[in-house]
Formats: sequence, C-alpha cells, structure tokens
Amino acid sequence: MDTWVANNAATLSIPLMMPESESFNTSFSDPALNDSKALPHIGFIAGHIYGVSPQPYPNAVSKGKQVWMTEHYLTSTGISGALQVAKEINDSMSVANYNAYVWWWVHDWPQENFSSGLIDANSNVKPAGYAMAQYSKFVRPGYARFNSTYNPSTNVYVTAYEGSNHHVIVAINVGTSAVSQPFTLQGATITSLTPYQTSPSSNLAQLGAVTVSNGAFTYSLPGQSITTFAN
Repeated sequence: MDTWVANNAATLSIPLMMPESESFNTSFSDPALNDSKALPHIGFIAGHIYGVSPQPYPNAVSKGKQVWMTEHYLTSTGISGALQVAKEINDSMSVANYNAYVWWWVHDWPQENFSSGLIDANSNVKPAGYAMAQYSKFVRPGYARFNSTYNPSTNVYVTAYEGSNHHVIVAINVGTSAVSQPFTLQGATITSLTPYQTSPSSNLAQLGAVTVSNGAFTYSLPGQSITTFAN
C-alpha cells in the first residue's frame, strides 16, 4: 500500500481513503504515514473494527490525518441493538477520538437475505437507525466534540458537541433502571435544551424542554435509553 500510494495516488482527483483494514490493523497504514513521499497523498485514514474496540491512532493524528471508522457489522436487534450501536459511536468519538463513524449499509436487501441495514426491507427505520439518528440528526458536519465525563454514573455514557452556535449532549443509559443524572456545562451560556429520546417505548421522540439554570440541570434517563439534548 505504501508503494502504491507513493507512486500512484497523485493521479487521483479526489482524496484517498486508506487502508480500510478489517480490524483497523495499523501495519497496513503506518508505512505510508511514515513515508514522506506517500504522506501528502493520503486524504483520510479509515478502518473497520471487526474483532477490536475503537482505539486512538496517534501516528495518524500526529501526521495531521483524520481517522474514520467505516464499517462494522452489528447483528443485535431491538433496543439492545440500538444501545450497542450508540455505545460504539460514543466510544468511537470519546475513546478513539475518530472524526467520523460510518454505518456502511443503509437499507436491508431481501433478495440476498441481507439484514444489517438501518432501514428494513419494508423501508421502516430500525432501532439501530434511530440510535444512529440520535447522533447524526444533531451532530452535523463541522461540529466539534467537547470534553465530557465519559462514564459519569453507573451504566451512563456521555459525549458533547458544538457547532454553528448549537450545543448537543448525547447520554446513553445501558442499564435497566432509570438514572437521575446531573449535567454541568462550562464555557457556554445555555438556558434551555430540548431532549429527544429512543427507548423501548419511543423512537427519537421529542420531549419537553429542559431548563438550564446557572449552567446545570438534572434529568432522569430511563433504563435502556439514548437521550440527545440539543438547542
């Protein structure tokens, strides 16, 4: 791959994404990243996370390259599958510090008995699709992730984002019991946030606005839920 990128990638008219190894095996991309002739021709570093967990890639970051997770096949269904997708996105952002999480297949394909899409064969959004939407509908291109406490309470995982004068917090409760979770915001003046929630009984449902007082609020996160707070 290093040889090809160094000698041939200059002919491309669009950014090159590489190496897309199955288990984000950095031995496929490190030689090119460490090659001064190949490095300028790399647009993005991408990989799949089959068999591995999202992890940082310091070599790519130190060379100024974005890192994208571009494929993983998750088979769980229902709310458990939705929570699995949400937790994986959460960890891709906050643990691995990836720049993008890509779901590689959108619509189920009944002719091939293929069912890993976010939308089923009858064009209904699946729970995993709603989990993805808890992020993608609100965290838009160009937004930045801000520091947040990764695991502020038992079974609760949180990431936070900002862009275009909008602020977004995504909180996951993977447990079966509700958690009364306090949130404290720093560096932003926010008076109200609107929650959207996916749970065993709701799909990206808009709920009543939450008042933010002196940069803080507390919210009851239902068991097995994904809640996005946005303004």
